[in-house]
Amino acid sequence: MMKTGTEFTYDHYHSIRNIDVFNIPVEELVVVNRDFKRYIRILRENNICTTVDLATAYITCSLGSYTGLGKKFFLLLKDFLDHHVTYKEMYDKIKDNPNFKEDAANEPT
Repeated sequence: MMKTGTEFTYDHYHSIRNIDVFNIPVEELVVVNRDFKRYIRILRENNICTTVDLATAYITCSLGSYTGLGKKFFLLLKDFLDHHVTYKEMYDKIKDNPNFKEDAANEPT
């Protein structure tokens, strides 16, 4: 019993819900952030093929067991998940550009 006179319930408590990231292949993340390039192979080897798979693996805490993903990766991933709307806008803008070349997006500026 709570002080309000009602029974306690967990109905208002929620664990982390799925993050609604835009669904693209993980290889496409390098279009908006080159730093993802070094982690693509590791993600693919562990059957993380899309950004939705990546967000789901993050939420379920399964990424920590993958060799090669460390502090830098998790900072990069957290930034992506926190700002996925901005990343989506950047991705769409880059992909809609008729002069866009995949190789040019991955070259240092």
